[in-house]
Amino acid sequence: MRFFVALLAATAALPTLAADPFSGYSAVVDPLAQTATFSIEYVTLPDLGSTVPTGQPVDSFVFWVDPDAPVALDRAQSHNNGTLPDSRQTFIASDTVPLTGQLQASWVQDDTTYTGPTGVGGWGSVQSYLDYGFVGNVLSFTVPLSLLQDTDGTFYYTLAVLHEGGTVGDTFGHNGVSVMASAVPEPETLWLMLAGLAGIGWYCMPPLMRLRSSKRRLLCICP
Repeated sequence: MRFFVALLAATAALPTLAADPFSGYSAVVDPLAQTATFSIEYVTLPDLGSTVPTGQPVDSFVFWVDPDAPVALDRAQSHNNGTLPDSRQTFIASDTVPLTGQLQASWVQDDTTYTGPTGVGGWGSVQSYLDYGFVGNVLSFTVPLSLLQDTDGTFYYTLAVLHEGGTVGDTFGHNGVSVMASAVPEPETLWLMLAGLAGIGWYCMPPLMRLRSSKRRLLCICP
């Protein structure tokens, strides 16, 4: 059995402002693969790979993810400044695309105690780099749930879409919650299910009807 992630159909139907550069977003979990696929449906294709003279990307985005409570960005800020030290958040940013061609995923750390190297924005320790792709105007990328510090497939996130490093036309505070993908059986699985139903139907037939059905099949088989 496979899980079909319909990126357009599953895109979260959450209200956005007229000025927003995207029309929807989502995070869809495949519980069998233990992964989550994030999507952003843009109005027009963003320029993630170029930079402006200040070195900032022309376009960028950030997801803050929290497996425990809503409003992931606020909780990440509280964690980072030391007022919510025992919380868990993952920070996924596209600012590294101009240099690496990949997204960067970090775990938010408490700045009052953490002394190690930090990733984009100084949020915390870099954990992984992620590939992404487009289907039409829909950007998507897939991450293991373990990278999100999540175990049950339910998590909360905040999306920010930025232009020129957040100095022009940035949009913050778009919050969402993960959803489970719908199961779509493989063709062979469907045949097995139908065969099983046929067998149950045969077993449930009265004995006389089963006998008559067997005789008709014999008459058809024998010359």
